[in-house]
This record gives sequence, C-alpha cells and structure tokens, in this order.
Amino acid sequence: MRSAALGLLILLLLLAGAPGAAATEEAEPPPPPPFGRPEGTIAVEPGAVEPGAVELSTGETVRGALSLTRDKPLEIYIDAEKKSRRLVLGEVRSISWEIEKEAVEKEWRWKEAASDEKVETGNFYVDRKYRQTIALRDGTELAGHLKGTVIHVTSGKGERRKFLLLTHQRGAMNEPAEKLVYVKAVRLGEAAEEDSETACARRLVRELGDDDWHTREAASKELATLGMAALPRVEAALESDDVEVKKRAESVVAVVRRNAQKEIRERALVKDLLFCGPFPFDEKEKKPLDLSFTPENEYDAAAVLKTGEVEARWSRPFEPGARGVVDLDDVFGKREHTVVYALASVRIADEAERKLLLLVGSDDSVRVWVNGKPVHTNEKQRGVRADEDAVEVTLAPGWNDVLLKVANFKGAWGLALRLAEVDKARSEPKDLTWDPTRGGERKAPALRAPGRDASP
Repeated sequence: MRSAALGLLILLLLLAGAPGAAATEEAEPPPPPPFGRPEGTIAVEPGAVEPGAVELSTGETVRGALSLTRDKPLEIYIDAEKKSRRLVLGEVRSISWEIEKEAVEKEWRWKEAASDEKVETGNFYVDRKYRQTIALRDGTELAGHLKGTVIHVTSGKGERRKFLLLTHQRGAMNEPAEKLVYVKAVRLGEAAEEDSETACARRLVRELGDDDWHTREAASKELATLGMAALPRVEAALESDDVEVKKRAESVVAVVRRNAQKEIRERALVKDLLFCGPFPFDEKEKKPLDLSFTPENEYDAAAVLKTGEVEARWSRPFEPGARGVVDLDDVFGKREHTVVYALASVRIADEAERKLLLLVGSDDSVRVWVNGKPVHTNEKQRGVRADEDAVEVTLAPGWNDVLLKVANFKGAWGLALRLAEVDKARSEPKDLTWDPTRGGERKAPALRAPGRDASP
C-alpha cells in the first residue's frame, strides 16, 4: 500500500515538472535563411535580375536578362583592402577582365613505375590567371579577383545560356592561348549598350581629374588615341567645373575630333553599294534631281539603260564589306552634268521597327529613298563631307533598301553614307548587316565597274 502510494506520488511529481522543464530549456534557434530569404521561397533579392550583356573574348556579345545562380552571390576579393565583398547585380555597372598572368606549362610524367624521375611528354597547356575590376553605379571601382561565379543570360525568346566568370583557367592539351575563350566584360543597365571602347573612354575622362598626376597624364595620352567613342565625352568634359579636367579635355579634343572623322571614313561609311549610271542631263538643267530615270522604279542586274548615246548599267565596283567615302571619279570617271544611283541594303536583326539616323554627304546634290519612299533631298552644289545631312528614319525588321541619287554639275563628285543611333554621340548601331544583294536574295550585277572588265 505504502509502495503504491509512493509510486503514485513520483508519477504526479513527474507530470507536474514536465512543463516547467520545457519552459526553462532554451530551444536551439533554426539556422537563418541564406541572405535573409525565407526558406522555401523563390523570391530573389532586389537587383538580382538586370538587363545587360556578356562580352566574350571571341567578340561575341550575348544580351538579355542577367542573373546569378540562386544563393551564389557576386563576391570579389578586393586586393587593396585584403577583404571580400558581396554584391547584388543592381549595384553593378560593369565588370571587366584583364589577363594578370599567363604561362605555357609542359606536361610531365613519371619515367617509369615506382620511379622518382619525371620526363616531358612533349605536350603543353596554357595556364592563365585573370583579374577583374567591378565598376559600381555609385562611381566606386573594386579591383581584385572574383570567387567562382556563374552568370545566366536569358534572351527575349527565353533561351538561356550560362557563363563562368573565371579567375583561373587552364586550356586543353596543346591548345594555343588564342583558343582560350573567356568572359571579357559584363555590362548592366545603360552600360550594356556601350562597347568596350566607349566604356574605356568613360573611364579615361573620369581619370582626367584623378588625384594622381601620373594617372591624369596617362589618361590624356590614351584619350588622344581614341576617336568616335571618346568624342562626346571629351566634348562634355570641356564644360566641367573641375579646372584640371577642363584643361586636359581642351588639350586633346582637337586630335580626338580628327581621329573620329578618320574612323567614320574608314569604319562606319558604307562603300559596298550597287551603282547605276551615268545618266547625263542638259547643262541648263537647274534641278536634275527632279529628272526621273529607270533605277528609281526597278532593279535589273543585266539591264542596259540608254540616255541618248550613253549607256547606263548596274555595277558592283567595291569588295563586300568595303568602307569609306565613295569617289565617283573612280567608278564612272570624270563626268559633269550627270546623275548616278547607288543602292544599299541593310538588315535589322531586331524583331521590332528601329529608329536610326541616316547620315549622308554628297557632291553635288542628293535625294534619298528608304524602302521606296523619299526621305531626304539636298539640292546644294557642294563637296563631299561625311555626316553633313542627317534625317531620322524608321527601318523594319529584316532587309531595308536605301537608294541614293547623286547629281554632279562640275568637278569631282562622290558620296558618303552611314547609319547612326539617334543620340548626341551619333554612335554606331549594333546588330546591322550591310549587303546590297540582301544576303543573296538580289542578283548581283556581273559588271565590276563601268569601263572595266565585266568579271563577276
């Protein structure tokens, strides 16, 4: 009886003590979710997805929505501070790569089993290390080494590609250094529209006001080697409140302008055109652009068009991809009171219409049609000057035709043609293809140039 009562007392004490024990025992808190994200959700941090572009060492640029692998932040070890920093994409303007160290290593093997002697196999591999500079949107730059990061690019069509942001790379056996492909730059937001030269120019103009004299001096010298990419930024620096920046911009602006004009002539002006002519007009004619000739209405590669005793034919005198000002003396010889036509075709890769600036120079007067519609006329008698006339045009996806009619009164004659973005810098548009045969859709004339052999 006593033992039964004792057992009952112990049971009651245990039952009474259980809640008290649970209350005083400190429960272990659950581990915090990574980067503050509630566990199990798929939400991403602000700035985790940004429009941008990845530029490869091959020259290929991949554009789309940029994102990082989930729970894998952008992390860089900053050399100067000897510490790491984590970033979200929304903080970043651009990331650039430079080769820090490169070596060609030989492959070795043990001479024989259980031997401590190694011999060369005759094979080699390239071992390369990279250093990165991250430009933040607040103007800060972080230089150091990224920690194994993968960046994803999703195109507008939903196609997804991923790129490893390398700090160290080892090439395949016997693969030369130029075969190693790596991410050369990542640009986000507005910076994604810049090419490497534009980004370089922006940095150099900023460095004109650096605290270090050597940095300022080096920036001035490098800017003097640039042209179109640097010109709008150097001209803007002429209005800077920083006396040093303004002074240095003034010292280089003239040479940058000359470089820009040279680049326009050599790189941007389209020279690979189909020409038709000559079509003579009476020297008393004051408005030869109003005279209508067959090329305004149709294209026939084999046609022979007569104006009095003069025969006009279509020709393609310049090599595919040729760039520069067209000297019509080189095509038709020295002629006066004559009209010629030049036909260009440009392909727009976009899926929507695109507004661009059509820039024209001519000697003498000129009329321009885009896809059969007249868009510009200048009846002045003048010499050729690139970009003298500018007209905004809307181009459709796919191929677009640009037909120019040039009338020469006396002396030399020629033309200059290009497209540019509708911005202050008149920058070169991306994703354009110039080809007067429309990628082979249009038959090219057999004649290379009037007066020359009719070789294909």
